[in-house]
Amino acid sequence: MEASDKRIANQLYNSIDSEFNRVGLLFRVFYRVKSKESLTKKLNNTPGKYSENGKKIQDLFGFRVTLYYPDDLKVAQSIVSTMFEKIDQTVDEINNSIFDATRCNFIYKLPSDLTEESATLNCEPKVDNTFEVQFRTVLSEGWHEVEHDDLGRALNGILPTLETSDWGMSKLFEDLSYRHYKSSNWEAMVRTKFRLRLSGSLNAKLLELCSANQNGKKLYRINRKELLDKVSKSNLKIPMNLNNVVYLSNYLFLKSQEILDVTPIPLLNMFEENFS
Repeated sequence: MEASDKRIANQLYNSIDSEFNRVGLLFRVFYRVKSKESLTKKLNNTPGKYSENGKKIQDLFGFRVTLYYPDDLKVAQSIVSTMFEKIDQTVDEINNSIFDATRCNFIYKLPSDLTEESATLNCEPKVDNTFEVQFRTVLSEGWHEVEHDDLGRALNGILPTLETSDWGMSKLFEDLSYRHYKSSNWEAMVRTKFRLRLSGSLNAKLLELCSANQNGKKLYRINRKELLDKVSKSNLKIPMNLNNVVYLSNYLFLKSQEILDVTPIPLLNMFEENFS
């Protein structure tokens, strides 16, 4: 592996990791860079498939984004597609009558400054200035590893079951969130409702205000995806903790003057700068 290519992959990783953390997603990102030997093997195994003026190898840099929840897949895809120019995508639909692993692979153009740095791109004309990002959930990621080892071929029907389990886990958190809402357990409700990487505890004042004027009920009814979409499309950078997500949710959706009155001024300024 060329040192310059390793630096490029690490820079791409840091950019993606930082943006997902900014939004608060629960995720893991893995990456690899194809070695010279791997590129040579791929070219030799498929002679004539790749050429300087035709189809090129597009996954010199490969990333795998693993999300904890299936409804975060589209959020993550939208985030990365905002950061980089998308060239192509391959997204399979699950077919219960055909047993196979599903693909959710996106090809993005490498930024020009990184293209110029790559030793491989500067000497191998059959490699494209792109990188691949594969999006998976935790359960589907595990299944892809099983499938690669051919063990999965003997386990017909497991993949649709895992797909159901993915969504079942999200439904479980929805049910928990509803129970916590009904019992006025606001901190637990916020955690299970938003399913984000949230630190800290709700302060006493917010706990009190959640019980007043149906604020807790309104908070429970917020559309999680809509909140994440707004944050991901903004430049907002705040610590992702329980208090801040309530302040933000109130600013964007609840519009409770009582909660606005206790929202820290620096946060209000950032909200106004990004969402007004």
